[in-house]
Amino acid sequence: MKNTYFKFYSVILLLFAALACMLCWYSRLATDDYYFISDVRANGIITGVTSQYMEWCGRYAATFVMDVFFKYLDVNQTYYFLVPLLSFIMLITGLQLLINTISKYYNLIIEPKIKWIANLSFVALLFFLSFSIGETWFWYCCVSSYLWSIIALIWGLGFLFYKRNKFVSFLGILICFIYIGGSSEVYSVIYGVVLTYFLIKEYRKSSGFKSFIKEGFNKKLLFLYFTLAIAFIIFLIAPGNYLRDGLFPQHQFFFSFFRVAKSIIKISIVYLPSVIPAIIVFSVPFILLGKMVKQNNPNLFTVSFRTLFLRITKTFI
Repeated sequence: MKNTYFKFYSVILLLFAALACMLCWYSRLATDDYYFISDVRANGIITGVTSQYMEWCGRYAATFVMDVFFKYLDVNQTYYFLVPLLSFIMLITGLQLLINTISKYYNLIIEPKIKWIANLSFVALLFFLSFSIGETWFWYCCVSSYLWSIIALIWGLGFLFYKRNKFVSFLGILICFIYIGGSSEVYSVIYGVVLTYFLIKEYRKSSGFKSFIKEGFNKKLLFLYFTLAIAFIIFLIAPGNYLRDGLFPQHQFFFSFFRVAKSIIKISIVYLPSVIPAIIVFSVPFILLGKMVKQNNPNLFTVSFRTLFLRITKTFI
């Protein structure tokens, strides 16, 4: 990357970092936060998580972490800025772990400054493409279920490609994917589908189950897969899920297609045009990163970007 581009993106990303820090500092307790503080005051952390699991929601991992914050910070707003700030720090450090471990695993030669530019550009893209930035990043009782599930995935994949210490790898995978399975039903299903695809793809490369299981990477991939599955099943069977579901109107299967169609039109007309500038600005570093990787590892790119984009789009639809 030329120094001109590097300086330009450094300035933009420093401005983004300043914006993020300012928003963290001015974040405030809101609505449901006070209910959960009251609940943890009255029942404590363990009983609070148990009662939520039995009577309202199966997100045991997210509820536990959230209740820890609410237990020790209570309604003292002074230190709550640390919650969203911690999200940014964990996201950035997790991405750096993932980039470094993938680089070492595939023997990629990437300049450190390119890694950091790509890292922070990804964070900026995730931030500006969030449907509701205030809720996703700064609503304390919300971040543990959604944003931290994404952060846990990034850290978990970092441990998947980590080769130095097996114990650290497996422990990291265990913690991250128990958290995902016990925090978000939406992300658990999406990650589960993608992982199933990769498991099948890796299995097809081998001559049979014995040769498949011999590979250290495949062992970790299977461990990751079943950790997520078991954690998600525990989430899924929570009595609270079904009690909560009974409070909503009866589901109409075919009506859901109509709602999705409306959402796609709304996103395309109202939401997408407003975020196109952010997509253009923060996606360019990945083009530069791709060019650098391709120059040093020409055999790594077996599929064109156009083909990959069409496949991902079809899968998403």
